[in-house]
Amino acid sequence: MTPREPSVLRTEGLTFRAGGAKIVEDVSLTVPPGEFLGIIGPNGAGKTTLLNLLTGTVRTTAGTVWLGDTDVTRMAPHRRARLGLARTFQTSYLLLGLTVLENVRLMAQTRGVRRMGLLRTLTSTDETLDAAHAALERVGLGGAATLQAGALSHGDRRKLELAIVVAAEAPFVLLDEPMAGVNSEDVHDLTELIRRLHVDTGATFLMVEHHLDVVLGLADRVAVMHKGELLAVDLPDRVTADERVQTAYVGELL
Repeated sequence: MTPREPSVLRTEGLTFRAGGAKIVEDVSLTVPPGEFLGIIGPNGAGKTTLLNLLTGTVRTTAGTVWLGDTDVTRMAPHRRARLGLARTFQTSYLLLGLTVLENVRLMAQTRGVRRMGLLRTLTSTDETLDAAHAALERVGLGGAATLQAGALSHGDRRKLELAIVVAAEAPFVLLDEPMAGVNSEDVHDLTELIRRLHVDTGATFLMVEHHLDVVLGLADRVAVMHKGELLAVDLPDRVTADERVQTAYVGELL
């Protein structure tokens, strides 16, 4: 899989307030092409809201979002997806009544391959089949193509979500707590899968995750959010040694 021409993901003064409450406040962040940026912070720090602002599912109160040279701040989520922004969610968005293969074909935003209608039947000549099968092989679900998505374990559902991202060939990948609900014995394998996909694709990855060991093992840099603000952005070892970060994580092991 080769992503589109790499470019920078950037925010300037990104802010979201709801009912007077500060959810995300003045976040300015630049993520260069191909970087793996981990985003951590205590519960309620604004991490998922930040991803929502990047994807457009929440409208900004102030500030801007850029994908390369394009200001996408007022763009709808589907338009941002067409520019190469792919995302997974904390809560699975899979179509559990459809097969694993159909989920990839119907939900992935694929480069150079038309999106399929929900009612279209699978055919051996469909140009999406090869891309979908290849994506499933990449995440280790090649043998599960004909199973209903609802029959998969939670860990395999996470792999299926990653297969959809793979099929998208997106230059920007946002992962929202990919380890949420995954059995502890499956965390290592899923972590290594994400590592491999990042290396193989060369895409820019942003990952929100509560498993600090996972973030620190994968990320080139770590961004720490606290009370809606960007507290620190630095190399993993420097972040964990930062006294401000340690104070924000009182009671948690860093």
